[in-house]
Amino acid sequence: MRGSDGERAPRRTVLRNGALVACVGSFLVILAACGGGGSSPDWGTLEIPAATDVVIGVIGEEGVPPTVRTQVRNGLDLALTDTYELLGHRVRTEHAAGSCADAVLDLLGTEGLVAVLVVACGDDLAAALSMLAEARITTLLAAEHGPLPVDDAPVLRLTWSDADAAPVQGRFLRSVLGVESLVVVRSQSSAARGASEAFRLGQAAGGVDVIGERTLQPGDDPAAIAGDALVGGVDALYVALEPEEALRLAEALRVAGFSAAVLLAPSASDPALFGLRFDGAAAGVYLTRVHIDVGESEEFDAWRRRYAERFQITLEIDDLALPVYDGVTALLAALSRTQQPEPDGTLQVERYGLFAALRDRGGDGVGGLLRFNEDGEREALVQVDFLQVQGAELVPVG
Repeated sequence: MRGSDGERAPRRTVLRNGALVACVGSFLVILAACGGGGSSPDWGTLEIPAATDVVIGVIGEEGVPPTVRTQVRNGLDLALTDTYELLGHRVRTEHAAGSCADAVLDLLGTEGLVAVLVVACGDDLAAALSMLAEARITTLLAAEHGPLPVDDAPVLRLTWSDADAAPVQGRFLRSVLGVESLVVVRSQSSAARGASEAFRLGQAAGGVDVIGERTLQPGDDPAAIAGDALVGGVDALYVALEPEEALRLAEALRVAGFSAAVLLAPSASDPALFGLRFDGAAAGVYLTRVHIDVGESEEFDAWRRRYAERFQITLEIDDLALPVYDGVTALLAALSRTQQPEPDGTLQVERYGLFAALRDRGGDGVGGLLRFNEDGEREALVQVDFLQVQGAELVPVG
């Protein structure tokens, strides 16, 4: 159906994709512009008649923490406040509920649909992206951080991936905590599987040996996992569960007397949730917080003040509102650049032209340059911070 800022931890940044990729990408763009890149793929054309809205679909809002849903909607609100009309057409969103696959089916019949914003689909992501790829609809990912399950899909990730955080986590475990070996504890979800796979691959840089993996089955008692960990005698656990599951496991580990380090995956690290449980049960647990490093600028400071005034919320460093705002704003700018309305106001949107214009040029976002590589991954400085539950607060460490 449709429908405080605190002290920041020491910075650990990773430049995704590097200068070589940027140089190669620039060369390819120049080559294509000079006629050496071959003809563009024919993805068909979307006709938007005069007086018909330009529509951005939104899926995957169900099952995510309320804070995530609010952040995404706030980013959309500001983006469409700034660009509420484009080339004589009103711009609006269409939110589709239900599973992501069902939501895509619901959206595909929407007149004027130029793109879809995916919040988080979990196990349903592959099916949803496959349908969007078949329809050649530009797709933006907001809170999906795992490996993309569909090749050659018109998908652009607005934030970071698990692969960005994994090497930094490994170095933190080895250099700061002195961990040499650990066991991964994860759920059966695709998000947890992706996080654990990225973590394993990233440990070569950190020198931490992953000696085993425990999968938490639905209905499993976290205390049983705690017992397994004690028997294994490991230095640490890496936990890729839902935040509520991670909290229950942390409490069970402390009750069982587990004294080794416990590091939560980014998807399991909910500072708001752990901040409510300062009863000692989760003491010592380390949270991973990841975000695009926006740096310092007058434009960002002004946008941050605007956000606080409009929503009465202080913008946190990992708030999704900003990348969503930048992504949607860049999408609409790309649409405007590639269009010449017909005399009656009709738009003829070449689907590949729109996607390529956004991927290859991106935009000068409030949160920094919005650039993507050929795989749709954002090229950006990614900051990874670590927080530890200590007494009655979350303390930056590292």
